Amino acid sequence: MERVGIDVEAGPWRIAFQGRRGFYEQWIEPLVESVITRAENEGSVEVAGEAGEAPAAATPAPAAVEVAHPHQAPRPAAPAVDMWKPEAPAQFHQFVAQVGDRAATTDKKVMAFAFYLWNYEKREQFETAEVQRFFRTVLDESGDDVPQVLEELTHHRGFLDTLGTDGPWSLRKKGVGFVKARLLGQL
Repeated sequence: MERVGIDVEAGPWRIAFQGRRGFYEQWIEPLVESVITRAENEGSVEVAGEAGEAPAAATPAPAAVEVAHPHQAPRPAAPAVDMWKPEAPAQFHQFVAQVGDRAATTDKKVMAFAFYLWNYEKREQFETAEVQRFFRTVLDESGDDVPQVLEELTHHRGFLDTLGTDGPWSLRKKGVGFVKARLLGQL
């Protein structure tokens, strides 16, 4: 298991990461690229470390992510962006690390997302558009096939339930069992 480390200061933001390369490439690298792009438009960027370098004190613990804002004063409100954000980022990143590469296909990513909302955010229902925002924001994927995948998971596999033809969607017990057994390895 290859470990990586990066420390980026971009405008008023700092992102420090030490952890597994796969986690970095899937979850952190898009965040870093987005922050750097925004900072390049506003000013300077400093990067310490290379993505391939092992951290000085590498431990076998799961990936750790730190995003810190150096200013105490509140920032002006940013323009509205159609993004998905977890209510508890630390729990979300821990869940993602636990699922790992087992959620490699779109249907498994949708099931993992539905389980995260149900188990960690205590949400009984979610909308198609929310899943698509998750795909665009977090996974850097279009999410164009999400409606068809939701239909498949509902009508053919019985993992989800819906109140209409386009949601809202909810996770069924069969879906919870699938995620626990196949994605989290809890038999």
